Amino acid sequence: MINTAAITYSITFPDMGFPAQLTTLGGANPCTAASSTQACLIDDSLALGIKSGYNFVWQVTAPFLRSASSLRARPRPSLVGSADVLYGSDRRDPL
Repeated sequence: MINTAAITYSITFPDMGFPAQLTTLGGANPCTAASSTQACLIDDSLALGIKSGYNFVWQVTAPFLRSASSLRARPRPSLVGSADVLYGSDRRDPL
């Protein structure tokens, strides 16, 4: 969901590239007007980085803001025995 939202964001706001922060993909509820600062593509709890027992960390390397990003889904400490999940996007070829 976040990967799809990031790609949608980069297409909708081509001058911005990928969002610099996960919160950029969220927005007020209800969302009445999407913008490059509040795209309203994911719900706010996910945009704040916490959902379904995972902490989500959005990372973009500055030189690649317009072309690539990564997302790390890390289980909350209370979920023993779980592992990190790493996702990535490349504007030319979504992973």
